Amino acid sequence: MATIEQVTNQLEITPFPEFPEDDTLSDWVAELAEFDGYVAGMAMTAKAGGEVNVRQLSEQAKHFSAAFAQLPTTYSAPEDNEIYLACNLYLRLIENLVAAIREYRSC
Repeated sequence: MATIEQVTNQLEITPFPEFPEDDTLSDWVAELAEFDGYVAGMAMTAKAGGEVNVRQLSEQAKHFSAAFAQLPTTYSAPEDNEIYLACNLYLRLIENLVAAIREYRSC
């Protein structure tokens, strides 16, 4: 299992997905930006010894992943297809960060 530091380092070197032409995917990317900041804040709180509702965070991550799974997997604009793949990668890293927070809090 990766540590919070390892995953945050991966996120720091992974470019955030660009905003696509497709409105639905664009809306999801905007929500991803908010969720990314929220999870990063929870990671910092956990590392500082603060209270983190891990169960709620995990449920939010599951809900967010389910919303991504509902998106189309191909788009008319070739750039949007690349952005979709970048979103998938970035979301997996956020899921890894949530798992690292969960693991850290259980120690």
